[in-house]
Amino acid sequence: MKNAIKEWFRTPKYVAVLGGGELVLKDYKLTYIEKGRLKHQKFDTKGLSAYLEEGVAQNSHVSKGSVGLGALGGAVLLGPVGAVAGGLLGSAKRKGGTKLYLVIRDSEDKPIITSEFPAKDEGDLRTFVQMFNESANDPDNS
Repeated sequence: MKNAIKEWFRTPKYVAVLGGGELVLKDYKLTYIEKGRLKHQKFDTKGLSAYLEEGVAQNSHVSKGSVGLGALGGAVLLGPVGAVAGGLLGSAKRKGGTKLYLVIRDSEDKPIITSEFPAKDEGDLRTFVQMFNESANDPDNS
């Protein structure tokens, strides 16, 4: 029984890992290792917030060329209705369309970390965002 109590006190309240260790949340600390770098940064979660954004929300990730080419191709094949449909299909090919972005913002809503993940990791990302925000808003986090 004594060992079980010791283990319970050692077990972190919040634990989440993303990107094979790129982002590690443990209790009230976030460790971030930027891809391709060995250097890591540590942040206290208090006052921070995490958001999950699609590629569409990232203004710099939209490719206007694919929208225009889709509209042109649709217009040639099907006229005005084809132009609208082609433009929509072209926008689906946008750069970042299959990517999700985890954004950590400070208390002034400025992004301090933006990390890109494939859309297939959405479930893990949502869990991480929830755990992160719970950690940041925990009354014991001081």
